[in-house]
Amino acid sequence: DGPVTPGEADDTIDETGTNLWPDANVSLETWFSPGDWSGGLDPQASYEGGVLTLTCPEGIGGSEWQGQVKLVTAVPADPDKHYAFSCKVESSEDGTATVKVADANDDSNHAFFYDNNLSLQAYETAVYKNAPISPDQAYEAVMVIFDFGRFPAGTQIKVTDISLREIL
Repeated sequence: DGPVTPGEADDTIDETGTNLWPDANVSLETWFSPGDWSGGLDPQASYEGGVLTLTCPEGIGGSEWQGQVKLVTAVPADPDKHYAFSCKVESSEDGTATVKVADANDDSNHAFFYDNNLSLQAYETAVYKNAPISPDQAYEAVMVIFDFGRFPAGTQIKVTDISLREIL
């Protein structure tokens, strides 16, 4: 397995607490765009059995937020609780991804966490995890947003082992 981000000593995922991430009932939304931000590119993305797969389409712009993938759940978040998020990400090309957990009703809300510096090496598995944190407000539901806009066309991406754990 490849690097662990951010700043972890090993690639194990904290299995304490209940995993709130559902295997089913997750909606997938994508928005991929050329450099002019007009949108309309199709990454042939799918989310099945807890696995997200996609291919960065021809014409992708090369900037952050030009390759957005949203996994929307019905999982609530409470500001009085701590949560740890983790996943594994594989890519066929080197690049930098963004990982964000946000309010499912307001994706511009950065009150949970936002990391725009997940470095991926071709054909290595990056284990992403954040330290347990609390949102600054209650969320009726959360979504995970990945951005792959800084990857070249044709890059194949796979995200597995998604976990959102309430840490006791």
